[in-house]
Amino acid sequence: MEKEYRVYETFSPGPHIVRLAVELIEDLSMVNVVRFVKFDPQTEDNTGLYLIDSKEVIIDLGNILNNADLYKLGMHFIPAVFYTTLWTLFHEVEHAKMMEKNTTLREFSIIPEEELESMDDEFKMELAKLKEACEIEAQLATKEAVYYWETHNDIPPINEWGWLGEELIEQINNEFAQGRLWLVDELDALKQGAVANAEHILAVFNTHKDPDINLTANDFNFEIQRGGIGLKIEGVNYITALEFFALTCGKKETAGAARTVSMG
Repeated sequence: MEKEYRVYETFSPGPHIVRLAVELIEDLSMVNVVRFVKFDPQTEDNTGLYLIDSKEVIIDLGNILNNADLYKLGMHFIPAVFYTTLWTLFHEVEHAKMMEKNTTLREFSIIPEEELESMDDEFKMELAKLKEACEIEAQLATKEAVYYWETHNDIPPINEWGWLGEELIEQINNEFAQGRLWLVDELDALKQGAVANAEHILAVFNTHKDPDINLTANDFNFEIQRGGIGLKIEGVNYITALEFFALTCGKKETAGAARTVSMG
């Protein structure tokens, strides 16, 4: 079946993400439409949403711009916006894949909320287990996004990000106009393949003490200093996108970025 693919031009993420979306849903029967929106009431504060009844994947570019989850983990703002878009798309499509593979979960998910409330406790426990399994599967999207970008590791120019890029450029210009030049360093670093300042990543390590991070702060600092990872630009240590994801993949902060909903 030929997929309907709709991108409201006003809210386009640019041709690179559009092509990827088409590619990801091509063989999925549980996704008919991918929509890119801004501040859609359905998404609330989430960056993405999968609606099982209408088989829609919704990516909220407005929420991504205002709440780029990877920025919270220490990634520079500009690549964080791009990679959060990429990750959200993979995440929501992964929810659809789970629905396609698990017919029981699919049947449960279309039951109206009021009917679910009247079900017995055993049924509710079974449903909770299935939903948890679905969320775990969806977290694999982070690894899929990283794997994809291993062969597509050049972030497109911002002027090729459609509406998302236009909004981002406006924010950058506003920062420059107010004399805030921190983005200059980020843009220069990005041109050389760096997406995060090593000191900022260390600050994240020290703040969160997250056991899911593969290296301790001391190990990471040692690797940076000996040149095992990262790159040095004008005396400042940075890390690349692949290194960033290798270090932070699986952090719990990313788990709530998107959700699955049945509009029964």
